[in-house]
Amino acid sequence: MSGILLLLAYWIIVRWAYPSRLGLLDSAHDIIEDELRALGPMKRKERAVLTLFLMTVFGWVLRGQINEWWPALSLTDTHIAMLGAIALFTIPVKKGAKPCVLQWDDTAKLPWGILILFGGGLALASALAQGGFIDAIQYFISGQNQWSSVLILIALVTLVLFLTELMSNVALVTVFLPVIAGIALGLDQSILAMVIPITLASSCAFMLPMATPPNAIVFASGHVSVAQMVRSGFWLNLLSLIVILLTNYFLLPLIF
Repeated sequence: MSGILLLLAYWIIVRWAYPSRLGLLDSAHDIIEDELRALGPMKRKERAVLTLFLMTVFGWVLRGQINEWWPALSLTDTHIAMLGAIALFTIPVKKGAKPCVLQWDDTAKLPWGILILFGGGLALASALAQGGFIDAIQYFISGQNQWSSVLILIALVTLVLFLTELMSNVALVTVFLPVIAGIALGLDQSILAMVIPITLASSCAFMLPMATPPNAIVFASGHVSVAQMVRSGFWLNLLSLIVILLTNYFLLPLIF
């Protein structure tokens, strides 16, 4: 299902929304090869960055085991990421005036606007959850006993498709799935038939830079504006709604 959705999304973006106007460059391969050769062997700083990156990844993967061995640490993913970042500023890799991989002056090159934008999105999502907005929506939908199961599912998938632009996938699923499971039981419907579409919809974040880190990275390039993302993402959300509903009613019964 994800493959079909991504393939359709790719076709819409490159062929319809923003078609490429670049011609074929015959010497592109040679240029890339020359640039790769110009890089030369890995330098000490580059090896240090690779080592710290791998240590950070292993820390995320093995965090549960590390906390079992040393419960006093109580490590979280945030702690591990911060330790990796601090190490870039503190562990010396060479002699001289600037021995570490990064200096404080390097922070001026960070895309602070994107970081603040992404953090603002997380703050807005937290405000929606703590302010009772999400609960109000849940109570409203769960109280519509006169609606058919199909209409309720369409409403829920549409709601999640647009809320995932403001909330993280995990937070959205954590909040919605218990309520949706209760709605499914009340309608005498399969829980999987209601839960799986919502889970899929929570991953369809196409419209806003703060919706997901990859969106923020693309926006940080400066080649894509928020207006462009919203215009394309809106139609991709509608496409996602159609594909998710078709998958739910035609493919899932064959699997479950």
